[in-house]
This record gives sequence, structure tokens and C-alpha cells, in this order.
Amino acid sequence: MKQKLKLLGNTTSGQIFISSMLVMVIAFLCIGGYLYKNMSGYILQQSSKYIETTVKQAQERFNSSLTEMDSGIQRFCNDLAVQTILNDYNHNASFSSENFSTLRLKTMNTINYADNLESIELYSKKAQIYPYTKEPLTTAIPESALAMADEYNGKAVWLLSDSESEDGHTIMAVKRILLADYAFEHGGYVVVHLKPDLMDSIAQDLNALGDCTLELTDCAGTRVSYGKTLKDMNPDSFDRNYQLADSTSPYSGWTFSIYIPKELTSNDISWMSGIVICGFLIGTVYLICSLFIARMISKPLSDMRKSMVIADGKLQANDRHYSNSDINELNIHYNALVEKNNRLIEQVFEKELLRTKAEITALQSQVNPHFIINALESVYWSLIQKNDMDNAGILMAMAKLFQYILKESDRITIEQELTFVEQYLQVEKFRFGNRLTWEYQVEPEVRSMQIPKLLIHPLVENSMKYAVETTSSPVHIVVCIAESGDGCVISVTDNGPGIDRATMERIQESFKNTNPVGSVSKSYGLANLYKRIKLYFEKSSELTIESEPENHRTTVTMRIHTINS
Repeated sequence: MKQKLKLLGNTTSGQIFISSMLVMVIAFLCIGGYLYKNMSGYILQQSSKYIETTVKQAQERFNSSLTEMDSGIQRFCNDLAVQTILNDYNHNASFSSENFSTLRLKTMNTINYADNLESIELYSKKAQIYPYTKEPLTTAIPESALAMADEYNGKAVWLLSDSESEDGHTIMAVKRILLADYAFEHGGYVVVHLKPDLMDSIAQDLNALGDCTLELTDCAGTRVSYGKTLKDMNPDSFDRNYQLADSTSPYSGWTFSIYIPKELTSNDISWMSGIVICGFLIGTVYLICSLFIARMISKPLSDMRKSMVIADGKLQANDRHYSNSDINELNIHYNALVEKNNRLIEQVFEKELLRTKAEITALQSQVNPHFIINALESVYWSLIQKNDMDNAGILMAMAKLFQYILKESDRITIEQELTFVEQYLQVEKFRFGNRLTWEYQVEPEVRSMQIPKLLIHPLVENSMKYAVETTSSPVHIVVCIAESGDGCVISVTDNGPGIDRATMERIQESFKNTNPVGSVSKSYGLANLYKRIKLYFEKSSELTIESEPENHRTTVTMRIHTINS
């Protein structure tokens, strides 16, 4: 038993429990008497604050419900189908059964998504169109409500309904509809009726205040009361008998007023004053004990904080042992964390060294292509001296291809890209001879447009792969570039044997691959091109393939948005 008590005293929870028990014993021993007078004013003040807070909270919940329903009404009013029907109806278009079905569907969806909506009525500028009664506007909606809706100009006007339902009072909202898709033209009105549950829930929330009277006043001055009927409204006796707490909402314009008999707020003054004094004494003693408890807990933590220093780039462990088992266990976990963190620091340091070495290696590897270009130029001049002009031309074209690829700039003009394509085709012609011919159909306006490097080349390379390499017949390639809106259309057409259905399906499937650019199979350069244009340009840019093997025709078309140089 003694060992268990000692163990309890060594834990944080045990120390706090023992200290709290001492506080309670000392506090109750000190309570022998307390002052009774001079507390009534304070209690009444606190009671008034509580009542005012209750009124404000009730009004805030009320406003929150109205705001939620207002959002649903606004979505209904902004619906494109609703605005189109109102605009057509206001311009003397016929109201069809299809329009009625559309409005019925939109109305039911709005009611289903809101808990307190009971019905929705839609009016044009002149008459009711849903439910379709053709009742004149001025007959269906009070003129005062219409005037306020026009004054608010798109903001909902929340009013007490003229008629009281069997379940209680109801609220209606009148809102002027502005046609956002038609230059915010006045389109009509929407009238929403709420269920009585909302009013009843507000009244039930305030029943906790006791035998009081709740009076609600809407923005038009209409009033409704809940609870006990006021006995005497004479101003002289009213201030003596009742305490008033009211709050007006800037959002809805409604005023919540609660009339509470003053005897309800003064019945328990003696009991409450005793509680206050006891609480004061207990709080004072508890403050002193809390300082002692804080010292007991903060001292070990302060020692741990002092040990948390970095020396030689590493955290230092805390080797101290504490009597508090919880703090001691925390220190053990901290030391384990320090050991793990130091191990991670060493690993990160090693990885940084490896990454630095890799970057140096990458920079060195970039130098190698320049030696290749220089070597090609040396061979080129050697062939020129031997009068071997054909091979010299091919080597010069290859050197220019390397120079183009090694350019640091990622964006070039279409004219520069076509020059690169021409160099590429010249190299391929050395291989295929007269079997390969080509032509360009390029509008002058697009030659100065800027595009990412190597954007047209994959299209021509695709024709080489599926047209020239797969047949011994002559192949003619046509490169067409035309201006289109704020971009251009690039297409490459060949008269080769075409792409078979299985290959076409694999290419189309590769377009849907979610892997990053560069990770798609190298067999389909068009997949990488497709992902590049989706990254470089807007989502409206696209890449399409049309292949007709029976007609010996394949066309790859790319639509992009470009930036004029």
C-alpha cells in the first residue's frame, strides 16, 4: 500500500490529484461564513448579460438558417434554365409544358436540399408562372413586399406571412431576380415560404429562460409573440415588473425582444452570492497551489530544454534521471529521438554529397556533345577538300541538328523549328533517296509565332516511322501550318500505308497514361508530345490522328495556343 501511494505521488496525474484534494479541503475548511449583501446588483447584471447573450445566440442561429436558405434560393435564381425561362417569358415567349417541368424539377431540388423550405413560387414581371396560375403580380404579392424587394434589388426580404398556418407562424421571403446572363436585367420575383418549425425552434430555445415573453418583429414592422401574455404595458409599471433584452439583425432586419419578469432574476440571489464567494476563495487557494504544481512540472522540463542544444551539428541527449516517472519517460523518448535525428542528419549529409557529385558529373557530360559537333565540322571540311559534297552536306546537317538540340532556349519560332525539320529531312533523304519527298504549306503570319522546341519534329518523325520505313513505294510528306484564332493548326500528312488499328489503339491508350512526360514508352513519341502540349498550352489544345490505310493517307493534327513574337 505504501509503495502504491509512493508511485502515485511520483506521477504527474498523482501529484495534480493530491494537490487538488488539498486545495478542496483547505477551501471547504475556510468557508465558515461569507457576505450576503451587495451581490444583488452583480447578479442582476450577470443575469442581464446572460439574457442578452441568449437573445443574440438565438438570433444568430435564426440568421444562420436564413443565410443557408438564402444560398439555396440564390442558386435557384442563378440557374441558367430558370433565367432563360424568365427572360423568354418577359419577352412574350410562350410558356410550354417543358418549361413547367424544368421549373418543377429545379424547385423540388432546391426544397429537398433545404430543411426548412416549404414551397417556392416564381413570378415574372407581371404574373405568376410557377405554379402556373397566371395570377397578376400585384394580386399575389403585397405591394409593400414588392416595394421592399425592389429597394433591396436582389437581396432577400424576410417577412412574417400574413396568414398563420395550423402549426404556427410562418416566414416568407421575397427576392427580386436579376438575370446575370442577360446584363443583370430585372427578370421577376421569387417568393419562398418556410415551414413553421423554424419559428417554433427559436421559441423552444428561449423556454430555458423561464416564464418570459418572446416578441419577433420583421423588417416591415409586423410582430408576433410567444410565451406568456404581458400583464401590464403601462410604462410606469412596466419598468418595475419586466426586464427587456432585444437585438436587431443587420442582415435580416428582424428584432428579437424578450420580456422577463424581474422576480425570476432575483429569486436565487442569496444562493448565487454564496457560490461566488466560495468560488473566489477556492480560486485564490487554487492559484497558490497551481504555482506550486507548475514549479514541480516546469523544473524537469526546464532541465530538458537546457539540454536541447546543438553542438558540432548534432543534438545532445539529456542523461538526467527524475523522480517523476512521466517526465522521466518523456526524457527517455527524447533521447531516442535525438539519436534517431542525429542518424538522419548523417544520412542527409551523405545524400547531399552524392547529389553534388551527380550534378558535377551531369555538368561534365554536357560538354561531350560539343566535342561531337566540333568533330563533325572537322570531318565536314575534310570531305569538302576531297570534293565529296553529298557526304559533307549530310554531316553539316547533322551538326546543325546537334546545335539546335543543345540550345538553352526552350521557346523558338515556327520558322526556326521548320529549319530544324528541313535539316532532319535532308539527313533522312540521304538514306531513302528519291523515295522521300516533302513540301511546306505555311502561312506567312505564323512563321514568327513562338512554340516550344521540338514540337513539329515528332509529327514528321511519326510519318517517317509509319510511312517511309514500312514501304518501298515513294512517300510524299506535306507540312501544313495555318493561323487559327489566338493560335495555329499544325498538320503533317503522308501517303504511306497508314497505321493499323491495333497500333492506333495503343497510341490512343498512351494518351490517357497519367505518367509524367518522359516516362511513357519510347515507342510512342506522340504520347510525350500530347502531354507536352497539355502542359505548355491550355486544355483546349489537342492532338488528333486520322489514318486511312485503304486510301494511303495519314494525317496528324495539332491545335495549340501560341504567343506571337
